Amino acid sequence: MNKCSITAAILAIHFFIWVLPAVTNESIASGHYRIGTLNESIHYRDSKDLNSSHNGIYIVHENNVFGTYYNSEFEQSLFYMRNNRINNIFSFSYGLATGYGFGTVPMIGLSAQLNIFKLTFTPEAAVLGLEFQLF
Repeated sequence: MNKCSITAAILAIHFFIWVLPAVTNESIASGHYRIGTLNESIHYRDSKDLNSSHNGIYIVHENNVFGTYYNSEFEQSLFYMRNNRINNIFSFSYGLATGYGFGTVPMIGLSAQLNIFKLTFTPEAAVLGLEFQLF
């Protein structure tokens, strides 16, 4: 089984565990489910050999974040993070991502969100994305 098939299978499992139940869950109306994208990044170091277009998608359920993106090493990554809101604009996240040449790596970031626009600062890059309430 190749990497794309494994990634697709894992995403399908996450869809049935997290997204599908959300369609009938009353907590959607209270804002417990969000969907987001990871779009572009600006790396702090020389980035000519690094991917800056991530084509990522994730789902947030309360403080849990599950998703996938095309990482800076041009490989598909799956990730899980815990998101802790600081206030209405800022949040702090930490977790793990797969798909890197040296294996699973820790992730950490400070995010600022204004309306649907989300900017996340990690130790390696600033990442721009969008985040929406489901329904």
